Amino acid sequence: MLNAVAGLLVTAAVFAYLNTRFLRLPMTIGIAGLAPGCSLFLVAASHLGAPALRTAAIAWSRHLAFSQLTLQGMLSLLLFAGALDLNANVLRRYTLQVAFLSVISTVLSACLVGAGMYWVLKIGRTPLPVAWCMAFGALIAPTDAVAVIGAQRRQLLGTG
Repeated sequence: MLNAVAGLLVTAAVFAYLNTRFLRLPMTIGIAGLAPGCSLFLVAASHLGAPALRTAAIAWSRHLAFSQLTLQGMLSLLLFAGALDLNANVLRRYTLQVAFLSVISTVLSACLVGAGMYWVLKIGRTPLPVAWCMAFGALIAPTDAVAVIGAQRRQLLGTG
């Protein structure tokens, strides 16, 4: 498991470097865009006569305890980091608005991501059950808030 975490950290660092050096997009968008690009590269390499790359990536990913890694590792750290700098007094003042909008936006985001994933996979002839796509949407939706907080913080500080 430690090797998998180290591999993911190295991959994220390489993607961050490539984004900073060449793409110059906001970090969350750049890394999120490079990840599917890497997957497409592995699929293309497999079809163009280099199946060993894709086979190695699949073998490596099978050793991941994905639910533990995401739910107990990455997601909890992301949400903690996003909430660390929040001002509790300001949050208390807008409790009802924040609660209503966060619940509605998270549910809407989860549904849109799940439906989009179902649609894209169906077009790509690798359909998954709707329940799995919606579970993926529910997993991804809370991290959107962390990305928004980070983008707003960079905009306020003038660093991005």
